[in-house]
Amino acid sequence: MKYANYFCLMAFLWSFASPANAQDLGGLFKQLEDTLNSANQGQTNQSSNSSGGGAAGGLGGLLNSLQKMDQSSSGSNAAPSSESEKIAKSNKTINFICKRQPLPDVYEKLAKPNLKNLEQSFGKSASQIASIISTDAPPSLGVVPDMTILKGAFESREVRLLFENFVNNRDIDDLSIMLETSKKSSFDASVKKMANDAKFAYGIVHLFFSKAGANEDLGNRLVREAAKKQQPGAAYIESVRFYYGVGRNRDTTQAVTWILNSQNVLDEMKLKTPFRDLVNAKFYQMVSDPEYPRRDMYAQLIEMQQEMHASVMAEMSADRPSIATEFLEDAIELARMRADLLIDLGEVLGMGGDLEAFKAAYTEMNRQANGISLVKEYKIKTDAFQVLIEQQLKKSTALSSAALARMQEVHDENGEFVSLAHQTAFAYTATLMGSGNMDILNADSLFLINQYGNMRERACEVNNGMLEFSARTDMKIEPSDAPVSESLQRPTIKKKRRG
Repeated sequence: MKYANYFCLMAFLWSFASPANAQDLGGLFKQLEDTLNSANQGQTNQSSNSSGGGAAGGLGGLLNSLQKMDQSSSGSNAAPSSESEKIAKSNKTINFICKRQPLPDVYEKLAKPNLKNLEQSFGKSASQIASIISTDAPPSLGVVPDMTILKGAFESREVRLLFENFVNNRDIDDLSIMLETSKKSSFDASVKKMANDAKFAYGIVHLFFSKAGANEDLGNRLVREAAKKQQPGAAYIESVRFYYGVGRNRDTTQAVTWILNSQNVLDEMKLKTPFRDLVNAKFYQMVSDPEYPRRDMYAQLIEMQQEMHASVMAEMSADRPSIATEFLEDAIELARMRADLLIDLGEVLGMGGDLEAFKAAYTEMNRQANGISLVKEYKIKTDAFQVLIEQQLKKSTALSSAALARMQEVHDENGEFVSLAHQTAFAYTATLMGSGNMDILNADSLFLINQYGNMRERACEVNNGMLEFSARTDMKIEPSDAPVSESLQRPTIKKKRRG
């Protein structure tokens, strides 16, 4: 009876194997597994399925869920866009990345910051904590090389936007608010979700910056506690750690159990985010693993999904080149673009000998062979020149009309660069996290993701410096309108050379 039910289900599922249903289909796998378990134990749900309360269980319940999914796939009940998607479609989106957003309606619902409690939690002073969270050191949490991708890993809107603010701006008050919100206690379900989200967020920060001085043990404890309460991001972290054997013995069964917990919550939320796509892709990888004991149970479902997930499967191919190698050229191109922008701004500001010295260094760097060492050299020399640029911006009091117009052009181009660096870092992080090998722990991979984030942050400093110049001198510079996209797709970086 078990296998008869199974193959009837296979035929039924085939009619739903379309891209529109691909995400939701993964969320039904847990129900399938429960159904097969019940059948294997000789249990039947025939009578309960005939009642309203029992329709969610057993094979009949699964088919009913699939039927509802098919009826809603036309778009009439389409999932709402995430908050970040709404922001990304609005104007002046560079400010979303480069400036902390007050978001009064959000912060009113969160706890108030308490720096004394934060200092006690870290065992460090506020200035030391600020230094820790602003470090450019590679992350400590190997399974998440950049926190940006986790912005879609929260159930509550308030903590999701709080975390976005922290990721983009590393503000110590936001971190303190996370800690205080994690302590909230209430019978209200929404407050419980908010507190659990905050616990995960605060725990992740400790894990991510543990090498820089945060508390790794505290981070591990908080993430584990949040996962046990079905926090989707925390459950994902637990899953991937079990899958790769990071900090524990490898256990594919435990990995699949935790990824299902994450997937089920995200499916209930109906938010279309890159993080949800990543969790679904990781689920397919885990149940396809030869070491997973129940792999055969999912075999035909996985085969059905092959075409829809072809690009993901290609990324998981064991014989593809290193992800770090694939993204190295992008890092070099972005480093050159950043240098070009600073040279343009230096010309507007009349930087003289400092500008000529950097141009000479830039020409020399471009003669070198491409590689990780070139990205490192670009960072050191370009960072040093940017310090001089920022000093000159603070001293400047006026520009000619032609120079002001050129500064506006450079500001707009810099905004596009911020957006491109942000998108590349986001896609690269997702690729690392979704890969089928351990590139995620490779030193070159971690260095590159760190450099993408560094270039984005340094470009934000230039963005903000020009706006501050405008405000101080009353010489009007309009904020950049460059759109910001966060997706799993790697953006195209067009090569551009100074003529």
